[in-house]
Amino acid sequence: MENKKTNLNSSEKVYLQILDLIKNGEFQSGERLPTEHELSKRFSSSRNTVRMALNRLRTMGIIDTIHGDGSYVRKVNSDVYLNVMIPALLYEQNDLFDILAFRRGIEVEAVILAAQNADAEDIENLNDICKRLDQVEEDPEKLWRLNTTLHMQMVRCSHSKLFVTMEEIVQSILTKEMQDFLIYQGEDIDSNYYHKMIISSIARRQPDEAGFLMNKHDKLIIDRIRDFAAK
Repeated sequence: MENKKTNLNSSEKVYLQILDLIKNGEFQSGERLPTEHELSKRFSSSRNTVRMALNRLRTMGIIDTIHGDGSYVRKVNSDVYLNVMIPALLYEQNDLFDILAFRRGIEVEAVILAAQNADAEDIENLNDICKRLDQVEEDPEKLWRLNTTLHMQMVRCSHSKLFVTMEEIVQSILTKEMQDFLIYQGEDIDSNYYHKMIISSIARRQPDEAGFLMNKHDKLIIDRIRDFAAK
């Protein structure tokens, strides 16, 4: 795999440039952004590229768009700080494996909390996704989507808004790399074995066991992605 930053496409570059301007206060909370035409001239990019960058900022909750009026920087709150700062820090890390290590930390701590906070509906949702994973083992794309959904659901079971927000942001950054890897890997008995063990630990209220298993599972994934990247 190529260096993360050198692999940025045009819309991602514009996205990061606007993000920097918001971080630095040039575009203030509540302020209307320049038009797409003005931004395209400023960044020497096409309007379509600018539009894609704005869509990403909107999806991450950093800006709001009012039809017929324009895009505005959202009022500052904890969600906006997370959505602005975490992606910037991760991109500055400039290394896929730093991001994977960060995700590992989130998921280990999240399942520890999940073993303390998950309710019966949470456990039922986890088991349902896990069963569906067993049924799509010959469809790499569905396998990837359900695997991502299951990891996200495990973090949601922590009932920690902070961990959920961080996991969502990290997953949005890793989407392409994880999709390529999981499609390449195909069926993987080990992964769903770990998933089932982690879910069992959460259901039995065993936080240390859940954290240990998630740490081992994510380490195995990182090692396999490292092998995949070296090919």
